[in-house]
Amino acid sequence: MLQYRFMALAATAVTAATDKISVQVHRNLEIAKQSNIVVKFHSDGALSTHRRRLKGGASRTETIESLVDSLKEHTTTSQALVKSLLANQVESTAVEVATTWIQCSMYIDNAPNDLVQKIAALPEVKYIHEPVTMTLDETKSGDKPANAVNEVSEWGIKKIQAPALWAKGIKGDGIVVANIDTGVRYTHESLESNWPREYGWFNPYSKTKQLPSDTDGHGTHAPHVINGSFGEHRTDFFLQDTITMWREAGIIPVFASGNKGLKAVRIQVILLRPLK
Repeated sequence: MLQYRFMALAATAVTAATDKISVQVHRNLEIAKQSNIVVKFHSDGALSTHRRRLKGGASRTETIESLVDSLKEHTTTSQALVKSLLANQVESTAVEVATTWIQCSMYIDNAPNDLVQKIAALPEVKYIHEPVTMTLDETKSGDKPANAVNEVSEWGIKKIQAPALWAKGIKGDGIVVANIDTGVRYTHESLESNWPREYGWFNPYSKTKQLPSDTDGHGTHAPHVINGSFGEHRTDFFLQDTITMWREAGIIPVFASGNKGLKAVRIQVILLRPLK
């Protein structure tokens, strides 16, 4: 009986570890015997540490510093065993590419099956998936010429009663609006004199550029509409923990639920995350 129980427990542990690995990574391992992977660690501990150390009445700056420190510390601790597995490889060509502390994730290229299985078995690991590659939608001309658009408040602006706040003199002074997109042309008339030059932008692709740029044109038009034009057709939760951390830092993420323009008759992507 004890032997059967041990075998059942062992089988359960193996199944639990295997369940952490995405279908696409499994497929890559079957075909190519290796896969590029993202190792996602549990991040609840980082939030617990942050909330425990944060003092009452803390400023926004102190809150963000505490959250960032907690995330970095937790990520370093969580990935220690994975780094050890990587260091002890004999014949594998797997290599760590990057670490993202806001998601508590590690990117590894060319991970063989045995390494993936060992990583999945670690209790610190939440799941393992293939790196997400985003593609830009083809740029299309607008439904109407710019000079033909009626310059009145959109229905959504009226719906949230923004004009009533404006009438009281509340117009968002001190609020910083940011977006994640193809970039922003800082010389735009609405932005040229109104963006924080020292720390107000980040370009991970063209690191040699001294000023913001937008090589596609999409990113420059997006901030006045919405700050997260994430109109993907698929279900993907890879930003879920990041959104949690944004909200903890007092950042309100707003995403589009479609990119079909004025002629759209339905929402392209059903919203997957309720507002809290």
